[in-house]
Amino acid sequence: VLPGIIPTAGWGDEWGNGPAWDSAFFYICDEIYRFRGDREILQENAACLMRYLDFLTHKVREDGLIAYGLGDWNPVGRGSWDCKSPLAFTDTVLSMDNCIRAARMFRVLGYSLQAEFAEAFSMRLRKAIRDELVNFSTMTVAGECQTSQAMALYYGVFEPEERDAAFARLLDLIRETDEHMDVGILGARVL
Repeated sequence: VLPGIIPTAGWGDEWGNGPAWDSAFFYICDEIYRFRGDREILQENAACLMRYLDFLTHKVREDGLIAYGLGDWNPVGRGSWDCKSPLAFTDTVLSMDNCIRAARMFRVLGYSLQAEFAEAFSMRLRKAIRDELVNFSTMTVAGECQTSQAMALYYGVFEPEERDAAFARLLDLIRETDEHMDVGILGARVL
């Protein structure tokens, strides 16, 4: 578990965390490597990245989804907890992205077993999202909101042949709010 606030004075392990916020660990390692080509940060953190992925496997529910943490925190014009996008969607899609990033970093290091594990886990999570949270008759993601739709497009939940219809649905959701953003932090980041 990563605390929701770092540095922490001992609180934050049971509140304020979750895959959406823990993804900073994956992003920092991946982006530093991407911009600097510095394999040292990957080497120093590989074991911890793998431990976190193992931790996530224990958070998977029977339906294949993950749901704990803050989710699409602080949506504009609503209370901090009043998120339209289901926590099971935001946590699972960001866990999927963390797996994809981890697999890429493990490949750089030549850690093929860890990379294969991360890739297989990401595919399992993507399948669960598609099976449980996508209405393919309307190409709409659970929550029927800008955050869910934009995140699904950004993180590759839709197949290439589905993307145009899913994007058209996102535009409809934006038009429904007089072309205003109706998202929290996670939706804003990708919209």
